[in-house]
Amino acid sequence: MTDYSVMMEYFNRRNTFDQTIGFQVTEMGDGWARGRIELKPELLNIINSMHGGVLCSLADSISGVAAYSSGYYMTTMSLDLHFLNPAWKTKYVNAYAHAIKRGHTTWVLDAELTNDDGQLVARATSTYFNMGIPFPDEEV
Repeated sequence: MTDYSVMMEYFNRRNTFDQTIGFQVTEMGDGWARGRIELKPELLNIINSMHGGVLCSLADSISGVAAYSSGYYMTTMSLDLHFLNPAWKTKYVNAYAHAIKRGHTTWVLDAELTNDDGQLVARATSTYFNMGIPFPDEEV
């Protein structure tokens, strides 16, 4: 049985990019993950909405965490993101990702980004490649 709390702690402690943008993993399990980013001034665009690049990073990060639940290091092969509503007038942008295909070498995941009211901000589909290295390997 996998201890997902250890994996969550590892992500929140070791991923310096996610720390920089304020992303935090809040829950994860077999093939899924939840997390969030606080809407802070340094992450806003000219219309005071969370910048699209940050939303793309959030979708990639949450999908990656869900893919890592496989027990192996995964790397992003592709990500298709659709912006649906501005991410403003909310404290957090919340993220949920789950696997929709679990192959031996690739996983496909769906991610939803929502505001605090549950309104869909963006939706992504991404593909991850299994690198064949057991997670976590401190040398990676």
